[in-house]
Amino acid sequence: MPLFGHDLWRIHTQQHLPPESFAFIAEQETPDALGFRLEAGGPTHGLALLKKEPIVATQPCIFLEDAPNGHTHCAIYPDRPVTCQSYPMSKFGPRVYQREATLCPPDSWSDEDTLAPHWRENLQRLRMYRDIYVEVLARWNTAVERWAPPEPLPASVFCDYLLMVYDQIAVAEAAIQPDLRQGILLGWAQIGRNDRGGIDSHQLTVARAQEPPWITYFRRVREVIDGFFPDLEPLPFQNVLVESTPAGN
Repeated sequence: MPLFGHDLWRIHTQQHLPPESFAFIAEQETPDALGFRLEAGGPTHGLALLKKEPIVATQPCIFLEDAPNGHTHCAIYPDRPVTCQSYPMSKFGPRVYQREATLCPPDSWSDEDTLAPHWRENLQRLRMYRDIYVEVLARWNTAVERWAPPEPLPASVFCDYLLMVYDQIAVAEAAIQPDLRQGILLGWAQIGRNDRGGIDSHQLTVARAQEPPWITYFRRVREVIDGFFPDLEPLPFQNVLVESTPAGN
């Protein structure tokens, strides 16, 4: 199960666990925006939840526990990764649907279940955390390439960076009123069709008077991220998949 930076930070802070006790780093077979480098020009890696030993694909998650009633349950359920929260659903525009070829039994979810509001919220949270994590990684990767450490960096250094960044992001988020935070989440990466000027996913350029709250928040998060490795110039925003919605939605 993949981990984003926020997942690592939340499990660490809420469960009081060191990252090395629940996360592992694996080299990516196909590099993508969720990959990070530990050496200049080296391979990219991804974060994932540990499995119970021996660590093979068929082993359960390290946090899956046996209950006295014979069932199993997640030992960190309130703090489980955002990918777990949204599984097995996906979203196309406003429509939530169950993905094909999931590990859930065929009759686990009905069509009515997909209408539950929490699925859309969880899927929006997945998008928001992913987009922010991509920005965090871009800053790290640029620093690694720029200064080219003589030896590969320990994974613990990367995890420390994530924890420090998300500590600061949490401060920025706490300063926002709860209702506005919810609006940012539900409106993430969406822009009304009648908004003037359009949007460039790399620059997030739109008339400031019409700027959706999620873009304003995203700019604030970028200010936090840009505060790390201050000798580096600010980077362009990484690619964001933006949905067009009817004005007012």
